[in-house]
Amino acid sequence: MQYPLYGTTMFAVSYRGYWSYGNSLILGVNCEGIILIKPDDKFVLYEFRYAEVESIMLDPSDSFITISLNRHTSTSTDQQRCFVFETAQKNEIGSLIVSYYPALSNWITENEVPPKKSKGITNEDRVRLHHNLVVCRRHLVDAEILRKPQDPSGGFLRNTLRRLSKHRLEKLRAEHGSPMHDHGETYKGFPHAYWAFSRQALPQSLSKLPDQEEQAMLQVFNSILTYAGLGQNGETVQRAEDEHITLIQSIMDRCMRKESLLNELYLQLIKQTTDHPDPNSRVNLRHWALLSLACSVILPPQKVVRKYLLGHLKRCASDFITEEGKYARFAEKCFFKTQGTRRRQWPPSREEIICTINRRPIYARFHFMDGQYHSVEFHPSSTSREVMEIVKKKIGLQENAL
Repeated sequence: MQYPLYGTTMFAVSYRGYWSYGNSLILGVNCEGIILIKPDDKFVLYEFRYAEVESIMLDPSDSFITISLNRHTSTSTDQQRCFVFETAQKNEIGSLIVSYYPALSNWITENEVPPKKSKGITNEDRVRLHHNLVVCRRHLVDAEILRKPQDPSGGFLRNTLRRLSKHRLEKLRAEHGSPMHDHGETYKGFPHAYWAFSRQALPQSLSKLPDQEEQAMLQVFNSILTYAGLGQNGETVQRAEDEHITLIQSIMDRCMRKESLLNELYLQLIKQTTDHPDPNSRVNLRHWALLSLACSVILPPQKVVRKYLLGHLKRCASDFITEEGKYARFAEKCFFKTQGTRRRQWPPSREEIICTINRRPIYARFHFMDGQYHSVEFHPSSTSREVMEIVKKKIGLQENAL
């Protein structure tokens, strides 16, 4: 071709690794493929058609883009198949490549995907999901693992209502509402407020716990409020991101030590993500991020709590309008991927927390002796053997290697 760079959009990048061409390069993108160009004389070093590219990966935390080539299309066995570049224009490069070749859109997560018209959910579906959730709550009550909520004014109200006529009682219910009519969930002394979001600290644990464990879980609930941006009195507070990460790790570390604490943690998180007045609020999404993280790390050991968790996720996942629904669908995926895995011993790392609360797989780099590194993504429930298999496949090792 007389003008090989005609119609090519060029980006200044830095190559991450060791080779004889230097680190400063130009990455060209056109309608046919990707070009690597020397910046001084515009000499074309490599040219790859889009069909030869296996995938592109954008680092979620740093300015790196990784381009991997197909192994079966290359005739040379020693040709380099993975290129890592540093550039502040990684998103522009990725978007331009996808516009030319949509098959390489694997790097786009649910957050960047434009909203698609989803299949509408009927009122019958909503009623069914809500009914299933109410049944799960009643099973929890019948299992006698919950601590009955305090009702200091209950005796006075009961004595007062006995003196009211039936007509007067119905009039009061019509004017002020009734727990039986409000969500229809009051069952054996457990009103809807017991299950729903609260801005205030808990007066007692949701499940039956010894005194020492109960005090510990009340502190955990206060930590959850703090992470969500609520003070102990319901006021909004601001915390640095590093403090948030440390707070999450302390919550998970404390609750992973004992099954009863883990069940209580899930009951608290489900409560805080139930019927929030503003589903798209920062407070609600923080609670959902914490619930998603918990689902990706370890599930509640008690079956009745796990069934309640799944019913809660399915009901909220039916919402295709708010961010709450996106988090619920992500948490449901984490639930099924974590189910069946061995119990974890250690709380999540900083990188794991950051990726999960942003609804992304874990992103990790593996460095090699030639100065290159390969980036891989995997689920938090993946074992070290599964991650090693991903790395071996990435660099082209045989299955029996290592």
